[in-house]
Amino acid sequence: MKLDVTKFTLRERKYAKTKIMLVNEFIERLKVSRLDDISIKNVCDTVEISEATFYNYFPKKVDLICFAINLLNLYFFHEVEKKEKNKYPLRMIEFIFKLVARNCSNSYLINEVAAVFTKEHIEPGVIDVTPLERFYAYPDIKDIENVSLVKIDTFFEKKIKAAIKVGQLPKRTDIQSAVVSLKAIFIGVPLALRSSKVISVENQYKKQLFLLWKGLANK
Repeated sequence: MKLDVTKFTLRERKYAKTKIMLVNEFIERLKVSRLDDISIKNVCDTVEISEATFYNYFPKKVDLICFAINLLNLYFFHEVEKKEKNKYPLRMIEFIFKLVARNCSNSYLINEVAAVFTKEHIEPGVIDVTPLERFYAYPDIKDIENVSLVKIDTFFEKKIKAAIKVGQLPKRTDIQSAVVSLKAIFIGVPLALRSSKVISVENQYKKQLFLLWKGLANK
């Protein structure tokens, strides 16, 4: 059932809509620019708010990156559960890598995530995306409000455990090591291929995941 936005006040609707507009504008600019090169003033001019108002939403750029990650994860998790619900767990992991490659590999987003959180010595946590924010971000996805947000580590760990349970991976599999390997592929491949115009991120993801599954199966 689609969210009835009329149940919310005009102020609540305006706040959520503006927040999503800011994030979308940053994501668009990250397709051609690094985070440090993006002017908050220019973003605010495009969205038509003041710089002071921007900081009411995101006190620091890192807060915006955190929210953007959670917003994208919301979409990725929805698509994985919808399209791969009855598939094997490793297929679900592979599908989320495919989604990331197709939606993020042509931007600086993954690079900036790695750079920002290395510099800040933190990892992006789970930030709740409200029903209104979900609606304005994905107005055509009717059941987006039912998607549970978790860290990508948690998603990987859950699927690895499920893969062991159904026999896709051996019982002796070191779950934490497998999760670390997946995170390394997730972040490392786009970084390694940033200057390459020949090798696609999606194809390299496939190759690295194939090697990982093969290695885990043979341990």
